[in-house]
Amino acid sequence: MHKCLRVKNSSTPSTYVFSSWLYLRVLAVVILMAVVSYWSQMDGLIGSKGIMPAEKTFQALNSNLQSRYPDNNLFWHIPNIFIWSASDAALNSAFMLCTAAGVLLLFGICPLLSLFLVWITYLSLMQAGQQFLSFQWDVLLVQTVFLTLFFAPWKVRDSLEDHPEPLFLGRLLIGLTLACLMFQSGMVKLQSFDYDGSNTWRSLTALDYHYWTQPLPVAFSWYLHHLPNWIQKLSLVTMMIVELIFPFLLFSPRKLRNLAIGGQFLLQLMIILSGNYGFFNLLTMTLCIPFIDDQSLPKWVAGFLYENKPRYYFRKVQSFFTVPIAVIIISILFINNWTSIYSNTEINKAEKWLNDHSLVSSVKDFFTVKLHAVNSYGLFRVMTKARPEIVLYGSTDQKNWQKYIFKYKPVALGAAPAWIVPHMPRLDWQMWFEALQYERSKEVSYWFVSFLKTLSQGREPVIDLLDYNPFPNVAPKYFKIELHHYTFTSPVERVHSGNIWKQELLTDYTATIAAADIK
Repeated sequence: MHKCLRVKNSSTPSTYVFSSWLYLRVLAVVILMAVVSYWSQMDGLIGSKGIMPAEKTFQALNSNLQSRYPDNNLFWHIPNIFIWSASDAALNSAFMLCTAAGVLLLFGICPLLSLFLVWITYLSLMQAGQQFLSFQWDVLLVQTVFLTLFFAPWKVRDSLEDHPEPLFLGRLLIGLTLACLMFQSGMVKLQSFDYDGSNTWRSLTALDYHYWTQPLPVAFSWYLHHLPNWIQKLSLVTMMIVELIFPFLLFSPRKLRNLAIGGQFLLQLMIILSGNYGFFNLLTMTLCIPFIDDQSLPKWVAGFLYENKPRYYFRKVQSFFTVPIAVIIISILFINNWTSIYSNTEINKAEKWLNDHSLVSSVKDFFTVKLHAVNSYGLFRVMTKARPEIVLYGSTDQKNWQKYIFKYKPVALGAAPAWIVPHMPRLDWQMWFEALQYERSKEVSYWFVSFLKTLSQGREPVIDLLDYNPFPNVAPKYFKIELHHYTFTSPVERVHSGNIWKQELLTDYTATIAAADIK
């Protein structure tokens, strides 16, 4: 019987046994959420009958790589398991492997191998997803899993009873990832300006627009939008404190560190309640866990910790590999944060210095572009002040037009937005970006044209991504695109109409496309 460890003495140095054990399990749950959500949409998004088939993408990529790199060592130039095959069977096998690795990590079985399998499969699946996996939380997940390779114990079976104290450098890398995510997100808000020169973050007016212009609001968003103005401004100030000041407190003494963790948890919880951002906020909260020390735990949790632990034999080996990786990653993080703080002139100087030092530039590119071990972040740089929505119609004769209904993006004015966290509906999210682009340029993206083509062919996997298909028997021959501006109704308007949304048609953006003309 192991002796129970006493951890409530506030004068003792901080240890992180329980939080590091818990972090790996919670991370495994987030991984499984992300993978299952993506897997449920795979056939319609990147399958052979999907909008952007991964097999075609990697055929073109392989052809390009082989012409550029005759050594045929393609995996070195783009670490991706689909360079050999991106068939439906290969994609499903990758999802199964990633899911199995997540389950093994959850139960503490071969955590090092499990994390590596999750990293390489999700990195490959992210690249296969193209536009549908171009979100910052996807690269954040890849980066987190990669860095956790140097945080998790290198053991065959990891349990709380014999879980070792994590390496300081491994915990530092996790903390720097969280700190950079939040700090960079705060800095870009202050430094970025809209086309008219305005900055709604600086003027504390961003929340006048946020709740109804965000990609996928929830039913609660309508009520938050109508809160008093002073609450909106106070919320923005609090958010800026959490993003710009609290990241530094992660590395401070216990009380301040716990304050920073509590602030991050509260911010992420409020975002979860006010909008749909998939697994992102849960992942951000997970990154906070390794900084909760054993001395801060309640007694009932501390009772599960033990003093006498078996020797962790691979600590020196893990340290040997972690030190050089940590030096490289911390250096890149320093460069990224330096360029996020200073002016464009300083950024240009940094880029010139990197170009003059090819080895440094190559190492940076390898860890950022190929491995995604380090990334730059900047959430909601500029607050959108309008909500354009593409309303899509189909017809067989150009006379009777039927409306396509998406599962989650606003179309019906009276339908309350659904709360679907941690699910990430990739098509609905991408439609939000497409509407913004269409309003700016009156042009649609290649993926959207491909989407229309699959609808004209009646491809079931794509149709399954929609809530309602108005053409169950005969595929449409024509499509009509309308662009509307959507806004929340006022309380009085909602009482009279029962609608959450109101819309205004932008007549200059209506376009009709014949399916036969889609290439």
